[in-house]
Amino acid sequence: MGRPAVAKLKKVKEASSPVTEAEDVAVSSPPIRPANPAEWLVFLRAKLATERHGLVAALILGFLVFIPFLGSVTLWDPWETHYAEVAREMLVRDDFVYPHWESSYFFSKPALPMWLMAIGMAIVRADAGAPGEPLGSLVEWGVRMPFALIAIAAMWAAYSLGRQMKDRATGVVSALVLGSCAQFIFIGKQAMVDMPFVGLMTVGMALFCLAVFDPREDGPANLRQRAMAAGGIALALFPQLVVIGREQSGFAQAWPLIVAGLLGVVFVGYVGVRGSRHETYLAGFYVTVGLASLAKGPLPLGIVGATVVLYIVFSGDWRILDRSKVLFGWLLYLLIAAPWYVAMSFFEGRDEEGKTFVERFWLHDVFGRIGVGVHGDRGGIGYYVEQLAYGTFPWVAVIPAALGLAGRASHEADETLERKRLRLFVLLWVMLTFVLMTMSQTKFHHYILPAIPPIAVLVGYWFVRAAEDPDRHFAGFGMVIMAGIFAVVARDLINEPQHLVNLFTYKYDRPYPREVNPRTLLVVMVTVASVLMALTYIAKRRGQTMLAFLAFAAVFGAWVSHHHFNYLSPHWGQGYLFETYFDERRGDEPIYAYQLNWRGETFYSRNRVLQVKEAGANERIRALVDKPGREFIITEQSRFHTLKNVLSPDKREKLQILDHSNNKFYLCVVEE
Repeated sequence: MGRPAVAKLKKVKEASSPVTEAEDVAVSSPPIRPANPAEWLVFLRAKLATERHGLVAALILGFLVFIPFLGSVTLWDPWETHYAEVAREMLVRDDFVYPHWESSYFFSKPALPMWLMAIGMAIVRADAGAPGEPLGSLVEWGVRMPFALIAIAAMWAAYSLGRQMKDRATGVVSALVLGSCAQFIFIGKQAMVDMPFVGLMTVGMALFCLAVFDPREDGPANLRQRAMAAGGIALALFPQLVVIGREQSGFAQAWPLIVAGLLGVVFVGYVGVRGSRHETYLAGFYVTVGLASLAKGPLPLGIVGATVVLYIVFSGDWRILDRSKVLFGWLLYLLIAAPWYVAMSFFEGRDEEGKTFVERFWLHDVFGRIGVGVHGDRGGIGYYVEQLAYGTFPWVAVIPAALGLAGRASHEADETLERKRLRLFVLLWVMLTFVLMTMSQTKFHHYILPAIPPIAVLVGYWFVRAAEDPDRHFAGFGMVIMAGIFAVVARDLINEPQHLVNLFTYKYDRPYPREVNPRTLLVVMVTVASVLMALTYIAKRRGQTMLAFLAFAAVFGAWVSHHHFNYLSPHWGQGYLFETYFDERRGDEPIYAYQLNWRGETFYSRNRVLQVKEAGANERIRALVDKPGREFIITEQSRFHTLKNVLSPDKREKLQILDHSNNKFYLCVVEE
């Protein structure tokens, strides 16, 4: 090999090293380069010369996936509009502690997601118009942006875990894998409780791994690390203590909050002044897991705790309890997660079903869903295998290989003890999450989302390892299995594209809109990718085969995020129907919701729609329409003829469909 070639190889090796700054995670020397790595991997490693390059690449990927067009389409029923209305009423009522819906309290979900939406709506002044006027044009941006930012943070976490497991290229590929999984994309673009739960827990896990699997001895943190850790504690704790304290009366109710605040000051002061590098990471871990528990109950704590226990059982590494500073962290976790739950558990208000918070949230929505089953589906071991297949396509084709690699011993030169432990920890995270979700009696397709980030990290790790020697790793009988899985899942999605919608929606029997037919485009994308992969594989250009697969995953993710999601939105939300209503109404003409309970009618009318439902609805709607003047009615298409028949004879001919752009609802008008 000539001197220029040696110099070039040396430069690539140096660029592949993940250590460039004092605060980076220490790792062993770069791996010995195989003889024939994929060209795209050599290029990627050369471009990721510093930690800043890797970080910027991961964040840019996140921005491109989640931010464009985020607020350009209507909110989806029923979850987005339901939670957004609760958040809007927080602003209207100036009460951020006791969630309220329509005319009663709302106890089904914790407060954090609604707090995030309320902050977003306040920033864009979504509810600033006069009573009776529509919500501001930026309302969807305000509602969704906090959730998209958390999804981007989760992509950083995937990058961090992948980088710590191997190198910066692995981190970027892991972030790309996560950001191209359909289920992660769909939920990250929606204001649902699941992304704060999963995204914040994933960020916490990444910080935990930075602390407990760092091969270096602990040392002083730099000013930036201490400031971020102390600021995170303060931001997560003090505002919620203030809003909870506003609703308390007297010292007898306020003293626990005062004690919590003083303890918070101690934590902020210690971490901000004397915190070590590991302590700052651990502070971030306990804070983010505490916030994740404020998003969807105690499940994050269960996943994290059980993963640590399983790790100890399989590794014998009892010292992880000392490295994770459990006593220090447990108190910090409770400071963040507990105040709102404690306040609500003593609250005597009741929801629309007459239940207290304890009865509704703890007994029904937490323990009832796990042990008895409420709402949703039931199913066995195959339930979430199917949803993972659809939600991670096309990466599902390599998941078995990735799990297999993570579960067997490695003799690679760069595989330090800490990296082996980290790999085992992430694998157990995947398996534990799958088992917990499968054992739960209540099942929704999106409940498996917590398993996708660690799966993405293991897939990214496998993909880079395979690209280091594609002729050895991307060949043989394993390729037959991958191709078979790819073909079967692709066929399912082409034949029934509603599988994608069901990854994050409610009522799986809801009809798929005829106006949206992605089958042709899916066939073209899959066919082109398959031909490219087959031709390069036959030509024994296995690195290019991997690149074609990578490119297809990126294109598929972009299509899911910026095309399919946008075209589906008008059919799963009522925002456009209410735009028509506000454009067509004259003065204060009313709008009624006939036999409807899909939440969007309440949110987009700012809780001014008159609900006409359940017993006596037919007589009531007839009496309302008989009044002088025009009336607008929103109802399900399947109920239109019933609506027409219950009206007075002279009103039936005046009932017209004003907007039928939604395949679920009609906006009707009864002319004078």
